[in-house]
Amino acid sequence: MADSIGQIGLGSVGRELVPHLVKAYGTVTLHDRDASRAKAFGNSGGTSVASPRAVAQTSDIVLLSLPDPVAVRAVLMGADGILADGKTRCGLIIDTTTSDPATAREMEATAKARGVAYVEAPISTPIAGMPGPAAARTGNATFLVGAEPGDFERAKGVLSHLGRHIFHVGAVGQAADQESDSFPQ
Repeated sequence: MADSIGQIGLGSVGRELVPHLVKAYGTVTLHDRDASRAKAFGNSGGTSVASPRAVAQTSDIVLLSLPDPVAVRAVLMGADGILADGKTRCGLIIDTTTSDPATAREMEATAKARGVAYVEAPISTPIAGMPGPAAARTGNATFLVGAEPGDFERAKGVLSHLGRHIFHVGAVGQAADQESDSFPQ
């Protein structure tokens, strides 16, 4: 049986990933704090749900595309978050949010304690003139992935539908570390 997939965060990058996920998986369970963003995909393979927890209850794999580490913490550990009650169908979280190493390692530890694998996979933009949203839209995204080797292999199967270049850079925290070195703020 094929994995079911969910996407949380439908901003400038997340909304560009959805058509690729629908093409690969048929349907995608969606959530965004702005419910109208998720409902906009209703006629094109997206099913809108009310919370991150609802996405995780119906999805084997959940992708996150969020604005910052604060949003990641809220989506994972908030009152209605993916890991809030310790009961979830989700076995793998792929976080495409550009974050920081400490947050990535904290989220991995929290997920692992609940039996869920966590992979960080921020979109890198090595092609001049092609920012993350454009790379996501065209399927040309490059992902730097921090993960345990087995989790990387599982995530790579999903990420291969979203981008052309997927690099395992080491343990969780390493991708965020390389992103911050490459793109100082």
